[in-house]
Amino acid sequence: AHELRTPLSNLRGYLEAVRDGVTPVSAETVALLHEEVMRMVRLVQALHELSLFDAGLPRVRRQSVEVSGLVRRALELRRGEFAAGRITVQSDIGDAVPVSGDPDLLAQALHNLLDNALKYTPVGGQVEVRTSQAGGQARIAVTNRGVEIPPDDLPYIFERFYRGDRSRSRDSGGAGIGLAIVKEIARVHGGDVGADSGAGETTVWLTVDTSVHPSPV
Repeated sequence: AHELRTPLSNLRGYLEAVRDGVTPVSAETVALLHEEVMRMVRLVQALHELSLFDAGLPRVRRQSVEVSGLVRRALELRRGEFAAGRITVQSDIGDAVPVSGDPDLLAQALHNLLDNALKYTPVGGQVEVRTSQAGGQARIAVTNRGVEIPPDDLPYIFERFYRGDRSRSRDSGGAGIGLAIVKEIARVHGGDVGADSGAGETTVWLTVDTSVHPSPV
């Protein structure tokens, strides 16, 4: 409710000012308000996705998914965003690892990890994406250089709406939902999530079970 209240208040205030003839319509202001609308759209979509997981209703359409190819496509799609922030991207993508999973959900989890890295990597910084396989688990890890997550906050970053002093910031435009969705996607694929932070870098990762077909609920 809090996350929706702020952009709605901004929209209401501006529209009422225009209606009453107090404020002229400005292209710049309309563009800013459009950003607020899109922020609400993203939030509502994320809440809807979480509600499906809570109800045990995510549509997991399983097929053979090759993890390294998934990562390569995601990095290609986000190339422009990283370039805009002058962020160097390195990848250490291992051998082809096929898993039984939903390609759309797994792609969303990966994009959420990349979103997280983009938010907290300073201009001119560096991001690294690595894939690996061990013990029947495929692992995707995204590391970004920048402000570390305080130890007290680290255990909670996958909880909904959680923000620490620096690890979750409204100034970055997030609502604290992206990593919660990653956690749910990993869960329905028999995997897990985790994070490490120290020495000027933070790594967030998820695993997917390669050996069984876990229940989607």
